[in-house]
Formats: sequence, structure tokens, C-alpha cells
Amino acid sequence: PINNERFEFLGDSILNFIISNILYKKFPLINEGEMSRIRSNLINHKILFTLAVKFNLIKYIKLNYKKLNNFNKTYILTNILESLIGGIFLDSNINTTEQLVLKWYNKKIKLLIKNKDYKTILQ
Repeated sequence: PINNERFEFLGDSILNFIISNILYKKFPLINEGEMSRIRSNLINHKILFTLAVKFNLIKYIKLNYKKLNNFNKTYILTNILESLIGGIFLDSNINTTEQLVLKWYNKKIKLLIKNKDYKTILQ
């Protein structure tokens, strides 16, 4: 049987890997602690919720969304986005998944590279 929690588990790990890999390659001079902080800011619930809303993911699940409080909405939609990432990976490969995630994060990554002011950009 299909279980979204398994997809979510996989998607969360893959997203962490992809963002970590991007930071490692694009920012050779920053230390591990700073990369961890940047990654945490790039994949926090606020960012993932914003992406899930942008992609209108709620349209694709059976749920009485109007009866949920804001915390539950955020939690459910971020989990759905992570599940989607896991599903994309299983249906394709890591390269395809990475290209897609790069498209989602392209603007933020470019700002980070251009400005090097990581904290301001990520707030």
C-alpha cells in the first residue's frame, strides 16, 4: 500500500541532500555551521509552505482544509511537498529531482551568491 509518510521521509532526506550539495558546491568558503544555518532557513516550514501554496498542492488531496487551523495547514502542506519530492525521486532519479528543486530555489540561491549576505536574504 502507498503511504505518504514513507514518501515524506524520503523527500525530506532528499531535499536536505540537494540543498546541502548546492551549498557545498556554491559556497566553498563558508563553514559547516553556517551551511547548516543557511540550509535550515532554506528548508524551514515557512518556505516549504509557501512553495506548497504556490503549487496549489491542496487541490490534489482529499481533506477538509477549511476546518484546519493554521498550524495544521502548514504542517500538512509541507509534508505533502516533501512527499512529492520523494515521489518524484522514485519516479525519476536524483538528477531530475535536483533540477526541479533548483528551479524552486533558484532565486534565493542567486541572491545568496550575489550578495553573500546570507542572514538578511533568508529572513
